[in-house]
Amino acid sequence: MKIHMILYIISILLVFQNCSPRFKVGSDLNPGANFNNFQTFSEDRRELFTKRSNPILNSEITKKKVYAAIAQALETKGYTRDDKNPDLIFNFQTAIRSRQDVQTVNNGPVWGGYWSRWNNPFYNQTYVRDYEEVTMIVDILDNKTKELIWQGWVIGEMNYTSDDWNREINTSILKALENFPGKK
Repeated sequence: MKIHMILYIISILLVFQNCSPRFKVGSDLNPGANFNNFQTFSEDRRELFTKRSNPILNSEITKKKVYAAIAQALETKGYTRDDKNPDLIFNFQTAIRSRQDVQTVNNGPVWGGYWSRWNNPFYNQTYVRDYEEVTMIVDILDNKTKELIWQGWVIGEMNYTSDDWNREINTSILKALENFPGKK
């Protein structure tokens, strides 16, 4: 009887583990870019079209936080901030999509045979969770040519209504810039 209860609890925990935030991270770089030529960076001050459709993500406060997180990540990669004549400039864009996660679990009773417990659709229970998927894209350009030389992105569930929004931003930016070439 105890083993059945343990298996039941483990199956419920697995369902809720699958509901935890997951990030997809990717990056791409211009194969013709020579990153050895770049030493300094600054944010791109041009007004660019962005897909920041959410007022929270589109606010000046959030923009400053994201810029600070990108600058900190670039500094840890060995680049130096230079607001007068940088080699690299960066910007970011965000987009939000409503998503839904649906999981079906068999919550049958602990009595009965193995076959009747796990294959009886009467005991299936479906869990539905609605959430917002945030896409954050970091663009890094050569300041002289204004050509995009690297792009990194993170797609996942960011809790922008959390008490620790700074941590959410820093975590996602660090994930997005993981593969950016560092200075040697």
